[in-house]
Amino acid sequence: MTNVAGTVGATVHGMFQDETLKNLYAGYAYQYEQIAAYRSLIAIAEAAGETAHASAFRQSIQEEELAAQQAADLIEPVTRRYVELTTSGEKADR
Repeated sequence: MTNVAGTVGATVHGMFQDETLKNLYAGYAYQYEQIAAYRSLIAIAEAAGETAHASAFRQSIQEEELAAQQAADLIEPVTRRYVELTTSGEKADR
């Protein structure tokens, strides 16, 4: 379901010049959605006594947090470039 939502979101965002920014925001938000899902899975695994699975989910959270930080690090430089392009009259959607 999240893949479909992401595809639809990217398609809708693609119709506007600020698609790059919107896709960046969506990617950033997606990482935190994944983190939340893994935290829920940890709670479920622990409630079921499956602690081996919980440790794997914790590892996945660390990976998602790294990906979220990488996306966060792009927000300001990409936004600055977007502003440069749009204020100079160039297309900023590529």
